[in-house]
Amino acid sequence: MIVAAAANGGFVDRATVYDLAGYPGDRQLKGFTRPVSTVSRELEDAGELSGEEPFLRHTIYGSVEEPSWATGFRIPDETVPLLGEIFEGGPLWPSQPKQGAELDDDDPRQPQKGSGQ
Repeated sequence: MIVAAAANGGFVDRATVYDLAGYPGDRQLKGFTRPVSTVSRELEDAGELSGEEPFLRHTIYGSVEEPSWATGFRIPDETVPLLGEIFEGGPLWPSQPKQGAELDDDDPRQPQKGSGQ
């Protein structure tokens, strides 16, 4: 979820989380956020984090259908490039061509000649 959020500019929606985790649509996300909280606390206890760092994951609430359910999750902006260095090009963060790079006609992410795109 964190890598998918980073690949999407810092936000991942509820539907993507369900898809990535293989959750059924009627499942609640209770307990879903506990591992990040636990690891953060453990890193603070070990002296690796000061406790002043921004929290890695914030829950965004308030869908129209269910205002008390999470609509998605946001990560701090400064973590996006850090995670990109590690995960870009992987299954959750496909590589994007660099500006000015040659287009690959076989790359399905590229507009095809004559497609009107």
